[in-house]
Amino acid sequence: MRFAIILAVAACGGSANLDAPAAVENSTPSNKPRPAPTSPRVDLRERPRPLAATIETPPGTVVSDGDARGVDAIGLTTDEPEIHVAVGSAMLDLSIGHGQLVDAAEDAHDNASRFHQMSERVRANAWSRAYAWGDGQCFVTGGSKAADVRCHTHELKIACDAAKQLVEVCATLEANGPPVVPPTNLATTFPNTTSPEARTALGAVAVAIVKDNRAAFEMLVAPAGITIGKRRLSPSKLHDALATKSVGQLTGLTCQHDCVWTDNTSGSHDGAHVEMTPDTVSYGIQHVVRLDHQRDGSWKIVAIADVDLGRD
Repeated sequence: MRFAIILAVAACGGSANLDAPAAVENSTPSNKPRPAPTSPRVDLRERPRPLAATIETPPGTVVSDGDARGVDAIGLTTDEPEIHVAVGSAMLDLSIGHGQLVDAAEDAHDNASRFHQMSERVRANAWSRAYAWGDGQCFVTGGSKAADVRCHTHELKIACDAAKQLVEVCATLEANGPPVVPPTNLATTFPNTTSPEARTALGAVAVAIVKDNRAAFEMLVAPAGITIGKRRLSPSKLHDALATKSVGQLTGLTCQHDCVWTDNTSGSHDGAHVEMTPDTVSYGIQHVVRLDHQRDGSWKIVAIADVDLGRD
């Protein structure tokens, strides 16, 4: 993405005529109010893909919009807003923190032993620091927990002098309304599944498993029952099992290590069945959930199995 910074410089020169009468300001009375001074604070909620914050920008700053892919608490792909703030030759990226942004004290504890701190700005609503890499280049990190917005340098390494100015900008973040919840994008979560109905069913399965919604999980299972590993469960036996176990305990899909759902390329055939997995692995054991297309047009879970992908 190219960013254009157009600087218009107007210069005028000449000699003053000391004998001329002085100009009188507002010589003609007017009831019109004077215009308020332009504020350098930018409302990020007004951007095409908004963030719940405002930020102060020095003269010459260029604010532009981008997009990124994220993962929500369920493990489904989201369309994330990403706002770029270019100050001179350096750029900050602003994005959603997803409730995982640390505070200034936690950041200092985490990074003090790994990087040399070059500058910092800690305020009531936000904080920011510049750290130096071993080669003398710097990066910036920080954000606002109240706004759930994080900031970091766009490039991995920038000049430390430029980083200091970005630190000042980042620390001006202030919350503006409730946090933004990015929309889930099932098409990017399950790119090999073309049926919108199948994608919706896959997303519902992920939500039922991660949130341990046992009633919803039962409704998503085929009328003939489900096979979990080598164990076959009728709907009634599944109901009894879920009375004492969570969905994760029963299926082995506990999502203790942050599930990232996707569809299984080799096992998905839109017309008949689709498969999904929370495991982004290329070897070892992969947990696979299979849904079959039912006669009534719905998609239902028929099996959950562990697939051995072999060794690396």
